[in-house]
Amino acid sequence: MVSVTPLPQGAVGGAVCLSAGALGDGSPAADIVLAPLQWVVLAGGTAPEGGLRDVAPAGALANGVTIRRLSTTPAEWYAVTSDRASTLTTAGVRLPLSGADGLAADFRPLPAGPELEAIRVHLCPPPPPLLRLMLGAQELPLTIAADRVEATLPSEPQAPVIVMRLVSPPGRPRGTSDLRRFGIAIRGLELDGKALPLDDPGFGDGFYPVEHHDHTSWRWTNGNASLTLPASTASRSLVLHLTSWHTHLDAA
Repeated sequence: MVSVTPLPQGAVGGAVCLSAGALGDGSPAADIVLAPLQWVVLAGGTAPEGGLRDVAPAGALANGVTIRRLSTTPAEWYAVTSDRASTLTTAGVRLPLSGADGLAADFRPLPAGPELEAIRVHLCPPPPPLLRLMLGAQELPLTIAADRVEATLPSEPQAPVIVMRLVSPPGRPRGTSDLRRFGIAIRGLELDGKALPLDDPGFGDGFYPVEHHDHTSWRWTNGNASLTLPASTASRSLVLHLTSWHTHLDAA
C-alpha cells in the first residue's frame, strides 16, 4: 500500500530541481523538484555484474546547470511511503520507494566515488558556444549557459532599428558531405519576454532558412549572422535559446 503524508514546514532540508531532459532525451519530460535524498533511477544505468539499475540521490547528481540545488524550498512537501519496495514514476523519471527491507533487489545504490562522479560529468551539459554579440564595434556583455544566452540591449532613441551580429567559430557537420559553414543553431528568441518568430525579417544575412522536425524548429547561423530588431528609447532584454549542436561540428 502506498500512502501520501504532508510533512511539517522545514522537515526537508533543501530541494533539487531536475530540468526537463536532465537525465537524457525527454527524461524528465518537465522540470521536477525533489528532496535531496530522494532516490532517482538513472536512465540506462546498469551494473555489469547483474543488470541492476543504478540509482543515486537527487542531491548527489547536482551539476549546477540542469540539476541544481534551489536556494528556496517548496512551501509544501509530501512523503510518499510504501509497505514494500516499489517505484513511483513522475514526468518519465522513476523514483524508487523503500519498503521495510529497503530498496527493491534490482536497484543498485551508487556510493560516492569515481563512478558516481563520472555519471555527474556525463549528465552535465556541453560547454556553451564561443559567442559574441556585436552592435557595431561595441561588444555587448552576455550571460551564457549551455542552451541560453541573455543580453541587455542599449537604448537607441534616434534610430528606428538596431543591427547586431552574432559571431561564433564556424564549423562543418561531422560525417556528411555538407560543405556549408555552421555557427550556432537558435531554436527561439525573446525580446522583453515576447517570442519572435524564427522567420521574422529581422533574421538577416548569415542565417540559414528555418528547419523543422516534428514540433521543433531551429535556425542555423553561418558563424557571422546579422540580427535586426526595432530600436527603443529604453534598454531591453534579449534571450536566445540555443541547441547544443555546435559541439558536434568540426572546425571549418
